[in-house]
Amino acid sequence: MQTAAEAFTYQWIVDRQPELLDATMDALASLRGQQGADGLFTTGDNLASPPDTSFSINGLCRLLRVLEDRPDADMAPVRDAASEIVRNATRALISGGVHTPNHRWEISCALVQVWHLFGDPACLDRAHEWLAEGIDLQPDGLFSERSPNYAVHVTGPCLLDMSFLLERPDLAEAVHTHLHAIVPLVDERDEVDTTASRRQDQRTAFPLAHYALLYRRLAVARGCDTCAAMANRAERGVVIPDVDAVAQCLLDPRLDDDLAPAHSVPATPPGWQLLATSRLAVWRRDAHRLVAHAASDVGELGRLSSGIGADPTFLTVDAPGLRLGLRLSRDFFNLGPFRAERLRVERGDVILDEQVEAYYYQPLPPRFRRPDGDYELEFEGRFAAQMAFSHRERTSVPLGTTVRITPAAAGVQLRIDSEGASAPHVLEIALRGRPAPGATSGAIELLDERTSVARGDGELADGRLHVHLDGQFDTTGPVPEYNPGETYRFLGGTDAVRDARVLLAFRGPGTCRISLTARGPA
Repeated sequence: MQTAAEAFTYQWIVDRQPELLDATMDALASLRGQQGADGLFTTGDNLASPPDTSFSINGLCRLLRVLEDRPDADMAPVRDAASEIVRNATRALISGGVHTPNHRWEISCALVQVWHLFGDPACLDRAHEWLAEGIDLQPDGLFSERSPNYAVHVTGPCLLDMSFLLERPDLAEAVHTHLHAIVPLVDERDEVDTTASRRQDQRTAFPLAHYALLYRRLAVARGCDTCAAMANRAERGVVIPDVDAVAQCLLDPRLDDDLAPAHSVPATPPGWQLLATSRLAVWRRDAHRLVAHAASDVGELGRLSSGIGADPTFLTVDAPGLRLGLRLSRDFFNLGPFRAERLRVERGDVILDEQVEAYYYQPLPPRFRRPDGDYELEFEGRFAAQMAFSHRERTSVPLGTTVRITPAAAGVQLRIDSEGASAPHVLEIALRGRPAPGATSGAIELLDERTSVARGDGELADGRLHVHLDGQFDTTGPVPEYNPGETYRFLGGTDAVRDARVLLAFRGPGTCRISLTARGPA
């Protein structure tokens, strides 16, 4: 309803159609009806939520700021209705808490705008409390959630609005730094890579077009050629309706001016571009691109959680007419697929490595034994049991994995080294966007309508992908299925890809080499 109220108001400013004011008042009345006694909105899955309420309050405050320099008498009812909703929510926003990093900036921005409009010093004091925590901009230029979606729709615009209202150029500079960090993550399809995201957009495409307004705002504010070039590039794509963009143009008419078309995005430097904090590395040559990722959050936390490490893809290969996603599964105590803990660049290659362990537990020492057998319930890492695991000595069964990624002119070369336990492995190569493997040749065996297995060298995807194998591959036995791990299996779930895929089976310890060559469409 808040978005509708803004849209109707901004349209009225342009063409003054009386029915638009009626529609605005209806939207505001509906929004007021969704407020509880505490001023928080009662809709949505996050109940009694100060940050979720802040999304609407920020929009209403933006509307009131647009009307500040437009004192039309006809808009007085709109100002009064919007102001009432904002004032009703203010106390709850001052005292309210958050539950994600970006919520701090959403609620702070709402408080700063309320202070600007109504002069309540308590709002400014509370906003400064949140801002005193420091902006969560990583050294590599991504915000800590590493999510394009939340950077575009929450963190970026909120920091820019507060930068202007508080005269804090450092807040805008954080957004500026982030926008430059995004440049190498944009592919030839004008999509922003989401592999490293800690939020639910990790496995979805994110169009660069969503970044258009942020790039334009910084291009105008800072005179930045890179941001101007990226704004032009983002705006040439699909037009995305954006009430915020209209509001910002009304607040700053310079945003509506044409950006010089001569700007070009800086050339991609040779070699890997490393976003070290996010453990992300990007290599590009012409239309070929590699994105390597160490999904280290799972190892650090010891568990999966929403949006964190959900996708174990460690390498994405982009080529004309072909996009691949690589994951390495193994049957090792049901601990799940390879999720590298470390990423480093060494002599032009990216190296990913991981060390995991499973344990066998020894008898309890005498001082911890209980005649009734009633021991502490503890989580072991895979399961919970009344075993007092923490008091027992344990025997480790380790599995070490190292993946070396070497860029090739039209593809990539992989070397996979495993040591420790003798465990079945399967490298899964997803043919993203393809429902079936297409025509195959050589030692490529079709298992079902979307799955094939490489028993040796061959081609698939109608000749667009050539696979060359060297090492201890299992060319005759049954192919182990991709194993998502106990975290998914005990819920009856999976993180399996839905695209066509090719499986390469081998048993560790040992070394396997794989060469993938992309051949563009004829």
